[in-house]
Amino acid sequence: IKEGGKFVIKGISGASLGLKQELAKGKLDFVYENVIESADPLYVMEADEIKSIEPLEKEGIVFFACIPLRIGPETKGVLMLASRIELRFDFDVAALFTLIGNNISLISEKVRLFQEAQRLAITDGLTGLYNVRYFYDMLNKEIARTKRYRTLFSLILFDIDNFKALNDTYGHQAGDEVLRSLASILKEASRETDVAARYGGEEFIIMLTNTPKHEALHLANRIREKIEEYNYHIEEDTVKITVSGGIATFPENAKDSKSLLYAADMAMYEAKAMGKKQVFCYRRTDEAGI
Repeated sequence: IKEGGKFVIKGISGASLGLKQELAKGKLDFVYENVIESADPLYVMEADEIKSIEPLEKEGIVFFACIPLRIGPETKGVLMLASRIELRFDFDVAALFTLIGNNISLISEKVRLFQEAQRLAITDGLTGLYNVRYFYDMLNKEIARTKRYRTLFSLILFDIDNFKALNDTYGHQAGDEVLRSLASILKEASRETDVAARYGGEEFIIMLTNTPKHEALHLANRIREKIEEYNYHIEEDTVKITVSGGIATFPENAKDSKSLLYAADMAMYEAKAMGKKQVFCYRRTDEAGI
């Protein structure tokens, strides 16, 4: 199957270790490309062509056929059938090979549709980040894991400053473009283990596993600076966006998910109250002097 511009072997049987290694190195990638580009329903390699391909010749292959696999509207992969014994290729064999290819294509398409349905169920349609329902589920799981292993984790809650004014000036479509651009920055700046989600409206939240407050603050400020440096092109204008952020850490600042989210929210509102475009860590009411 072609994934990310490369061919990846999803299954192999009957081949020697040497041939598997050669296939893993991409020695037959040019064959797969030719099969996909030809768009023929079945490709059977001539004997002379087999002998000219070193990995197949060394394996003793005397029959080699390729069936393109359609996944969705495009041909995404190749099914290879090879034999070290001469096969009499006739209409019945061709029909059988085509049937096998069609069935694998159908199964692959069903798997793709199932995976896409799963992705859509946990993804925000506008930004491509996780949706809040998935975030809540992961938050509860992380709290349970943290309690079990006695570790910690932090939340960063971001809110776009003056977003209503931007919508009023340029319209909601422009606001949506800003949200998408900001989401891309969050994806790029977040670590693989982080869970970044659209929390609602112009709010975004990131869950940082095994991350103490000082590390969360460093990452939050790095993301905030990237957002502020980015040029958002709206109509003929170049607009700068700023965000305010709040950080809360479990279990230091809260004992459950509701109070943890409240703590991050309070920290973010303190940042807003103190002039916006900054990130505050949660402090108790007596510590904050409010």
